[in-house]
Amino acid sequence: MASKLRSNKQTEKVAEMEKGDLEDLISRIVQGALKPLNETLQTLTDEVVTLKSELKAKDDRISKLENLVEIKVDELEQYGRRNNLRIFGVPEKQKEDTDSIVMEVSEKIGVHLNFSDIDRSHRVGRKGSSDRPIIVKFVSYARRSEVFGNKKHLKNTKIIIREDLTVCRLQLLKEAVSKFLHTKLLLIFMSARIDGSLNDFVLNISKEHQRNLKFVHINAQSLLSVTKQAEFIDTFSHAEIDVIIVSETWLKDNVQVNLSDYNSFYVNRSQKKMGGGVAIYVKSCYKAKLVSKSQGDIDRPEYILVDIMVGMEKILVAGIYRPPKIGYLDGFRDDIYKFTIDYKYTFIVGDLNARLESNSEETKIIVDTLSLCNQHCVPFEPTFHVIGCDSTLDVISSNCPDHLIDFGQRAAPGFSAHDLLYAVFDISIPSKLKKEISYRNFKNIVVEDLLDDVGGANWSSVYKSTDIDSKLNNFNDIMMSLMDKHAPVKTFVPQQCKQPWMVNDIRKLMKKRDKLREKFLKSNCPLDKENYRATRNKVKQVIRNAKARFYYSKFNRPGNTKATWATIRSLNINAPNTSSDLTVTVEDLNNHYASVSSVKFPEQISECMEKYLRGCGKKDINESFHFKYVFPEDVMEAIHTIKSNSKGVDLIPVNFIKMCLPLLHPVIDHIFNYSLQNGLFPSVWKKANILPIPKVRNPIVPKDYRPVSIICVLAKALEKVVHKQKQP
Repeated sequence: MASKLRSNKQTEKVAEMEKGDLEDLISRIVQGALKPLNETLQTLTDEVVTLKSELKAKDDRISKLENLVEIKVDELEQYGRRNNLRIFGVPEKQKEDTDSIVMEVSEKIGVHLNFSDIDRSHRVGRKGSSDRPIIVKFVSYARRSEVFGNKKHLKNTKIIIREDLTVCRLQLLKEAVSKFLHTKLLLIFMSARIDGSLNDFVLNISKEHQRNLKFVHINAQSLLSVTKQAEFIDTFSHAEIDVIIVSETWLKDNVQVNLSDYNSFYVNRSQKKMGGGVAIYVKSCYKAKLVSKSQGDIDRPEYILVDIMVGMEKILVAGIYRPPKIGYLDGFRDDIYKFTIDYKYTFIVGDLNARLESNSEETKIIVDTLSLCNQHCVPFEPTFHVIGCDSTLDVISSNCPDHLIDFGQRAAPGFSAHDLLYAVFDISIPSKLKKEISYRNFKNIVVEDLLDDVGGANWSSVYKSTDIDSKLNNFNDIMMSLMDKHAPVKTFVPQQCKQPWMVNDIRKLMKKRDKLREKFLKSNCPLDKENYRATRNKVKQVIRNAKARFYYSKFNRPGNTKATWATIRSLNINAPNTSSDLTVTVEDLNNHYASVSSVKFPEQISECMEKYLRGCGKKDINESFHFKYVFPEDVMEAIHTIKSNSKGVDLIPVNFIKMCLPLLHPVIDHIFNYSLQNGLFPSVWKKANILPIPKVRNPIVPKDYRPVSIICVLAKALEKVVHKQKQP
């Protein structure tokens, strides 16, 4: 029995051992079978995570694209409403004519509309107890801007004029109004007016409207000031403004403020009393000429009319400054009437010193004058700002308001209390070409090498030719090849006018000054006034000191005379009192010179010859005259007496001929003798470059220019040789 029990226990033990082994075996088999499944599951899990990440990124991108599309659609919708306005507070009547209502409202704010100015108008919204607003679409953006710009005249009425905004922008405006008080919004607006420097403001205008005609007006109140000159040049020298009009220049006839790459036209006050004056700066890529200008009388408006060729269109630009409470606009009006009929586009820009928003008799006269000239003013906000007074004194007006595409203004405390104004018109301007200057540098020529080439040149073509023109052409060709080798033509693009002393620290201080002035005008606080005045005076002193230090360093260079004279020339100290800008066209000058040199009465020629022959005496008449043989020393003497380095039409300067003269004089001697002995004068020597020199301080018409003829150097030398032979 006992052995049987032991046998059973052993059997159970063996069974338990086999069971454990079986479980291990099964576990290993299951794990082996599950391993690839787990790997597959992990792979699938990783792929799902990756897909989720990609889907999230795509969802985010789709959301951004949806937002971008919504923004673009909103912009397009708002652009479609750019000519629209909404008028609130007008009582609604049965069978009303909304176009007539719009015209009546416009009359209240001083804007005269015609039915042709309105595209369509109607009430919007459901009929109810309150009066529905009127939405009006204007034919042009300019007329819409004119109405919207004068809405302030409805301040004491129940009528309100608002922009026609999209739903999105209207909601944004409501949120802004609910979040900020009106005074805070005003602060935001005032700070936006002087965001960035004046230089940046002008540059942005140029960048945004590269292919359209751009005007800028600024009241400088004395460009004689060193600091204002510096700020004026710094603001406009790098800008691409097409026409700049400056009123109250305070300049005199012997003082000019030039801008590089601009032609300038001035009218200055004739009396000794300071003030007044107008300047117009026109980009040099346009053909411009002076049409008319005032006499600069102190008790009359000062104005200047300039003809500008923009592409294929001629435009007339009038710059005007009217001193306060001065009449006599009839002279200006007569000039405008006389010339405006010849132009498709006419512009009047300047400071009229009349509060255009008022209804005074003075203002009515000026408004009537502009109206008679078919001028429409750009609807600026008040342009003149002092404590307790904001007035619209400055204007930019045109006879093409439908071409107006942009306008604006910015405070310019560095000049005056007047804003800088700009207006852009949809008149295409030609692409601007880079201005290049070509020159030859004769200073680095090695004379020994040059003479070797002169001696080795093939002059036989000059000696063998039997035609005087061929001789000279061959001579000129060899001389040009020598110049191309030893003094090749170099071309460079001139840099814009720079003021090295105008560093960024000064510009930052100017920007701070501008913001302090805006703050003072808003608050009228004595402390703000003192801060502004202190910063303004500091700007002036810093600019003066920087300029003085710069030129002191330039002049304080012992032994460097060349650099000193270069600095003096850059200051235009020896510049003539008259402007170097040609105020008439080349065609007009050519016609004038051709007409004054012609003889209307042929008998005058005979009388002149008879008088000359009588003066010569009988002996001289009967004796024949022969030119003597020209010797090399005669040629060298004649050429060495020529001091001017100006070039004729052959473009060969006298200094280069003098370098070659030791070996060149036999060739020149041959040409001179051939010309005199055969009675032939080369055709090239009969041509001349004509340089018009002003005879008066402010030239206007062709007769105000004296023609200076510049002939070829060898023609001058031959004249000297012949003149010497005729001397007793």
